Amino acid sequence: MDWADHVGQRLRHTKTFWDATSTLLDVWRQHPSADPARHTDDPDRHSAWAELSVETERLLSPQHRPDASNLELAIGDPATIVELIRRHQDSLGVDAIDAVAWGIDVVANETFAPAWVASTRGCSGDHHTLREGELFPVADPAPYPQTTESPELTPRGFSIPEIPAGELPNIRAFSSRGIEVVISFEHAESLEAIAVAPQPIATGHVNASSDEFTFPHQNATDIFPIAARDLAKQESRLTAVVNEAVARGVRILVIPELSGHESVVATLQDRLDTPEVEDLLVIAGSHHVEHTAVRRNIALGLLSDETPLEHEKLFRFTNELRPAIREREGIDTPAPRRITIHQANRFRFAIAICKDFLEPRLSDTLAHVGANVICVPAMSPKTAPYHARALEHVNASQALTIIANGPTAWVKETTSEVPAATSHAEDACIIGQPVARRMLVTVAADAVQAVPSLNVFKVGDQPADIESVIINM
Repeated sequence: MDWADHVGQRLRHTKTFWDATSTLLDVWRQHPSADPARHTDDPDRHSAWAELSVETERLLSPQHRPDASNLELAIGDPATIVELIRRHQDSLGVDAIDAVAWGIDVVANETFAPAWVASTRGCSGDHHTLREGELFPVADPAPYPQTTESPELTPRGFSIPEIPAGELPNIRAFSSRGIEVVISFEHAESLEAIAVAPQPIATGHVNASSDEFTFPHQNATDIFPIAARDLAKQESRLTAVVNEAVARGVRILVIPELSGHESVVATLQDRLDTPEVEDLLVIAGSHHVEHTAVRRNIALGLLSDETPLEHEKLFRFTNELRPAIREREGIDTPAPRRITIHQANRFRFAIAICKDFLEPRLSDTLAHVGANVICVPAMSPKTAPYHARALEHVNASQALTIIANGPTAWVKETTSEVPAATSHAEDACIIGQPVARRMLVTVAADAVQAVPSLNVFKVGDQPADIESVIINM
């Protein structure tokens, strides 16, 4: 096949670098090489592939294309792409297409997300479900703007694994891990304004002890619904936390799992809808709810004057491996299991509730789709496994992960043989951030001196920089 002519036909109606690069990948994936030149052990073929990708990068770089916009192809770009393939197709075959696609990825990857969003949103509206094998962009470089004063960011290029054939460093083919992925564009403008603002981020803590919750058993094993014993006090504390966050200009506030309630969430939404509040996302903990005999654990992300972001817990807590007491969270498993990724230009927001974040199927999915702002309300006395997961997402996507855990202390039940005992949770706050030498920052649960309180920080902070704010009521 004359690959140059074939590509020329396919590129006739392309307008953006995203269109052109995804088209090149589609052609290669339809006619894949048995021994892809980018991975081959043949040094001559691999060298030819590398030289072509570098030549593509040079010819399509901005300094060689003064008539091009940031997003769209210049008039002569398709012809340049075709000619590059034509000159090398005899030696590389279909892998000449792959080499050219790689070179474009290097010089134009920052244009991929906005072009893909515009195209996908135009076809699918505010919500788009990724299909198996569908190409989609992942953001690079790190989403946090770097200045001379900002800390050194971790280099994603040195941490990602070998790029599979048929994909690029910034373009992936969707592969399901048994979890449906919906991309939402509904809150794109608000979330982008929140993500780019160099303002504080916070975790809010409203419960000092597990004794402040009820843990009713529906049967021998299932616990549901878990909720605060005193909803009026809980509402008062949560409102105080949100008010303090507003006063301090916080942009993202995460509250621990099961700290909320349907009625409390409504009160918080009313507070965010007041005129003085803008550019604030509140992950209002989560709450158990039962509708039409279906039991769910729901986390809502509240924004001013907008419908909430919503996540339903996909993987329930269970300690069924314990030899004596086998218990589990009494929620139903969603069918299908679904995660919504909230696209905001090059930012991808996600909410995961406690056990979700530790579950490999969901954690792998978040990394695969390039989620780079992950908010995790948690309720666990043990938090060490969250450290490793947060670091994994820094390495995979340069993700900012914000984990708010509560209550800060756990009371073991009294039995005839064992007296009651109180122990602190391990961590109240865990931050994974794409900052060299400080990728993981934690606040120990026993460092939370009172509730309600905030832990306030900025991306790049060290543990000593985190401000603990006790709120007087």
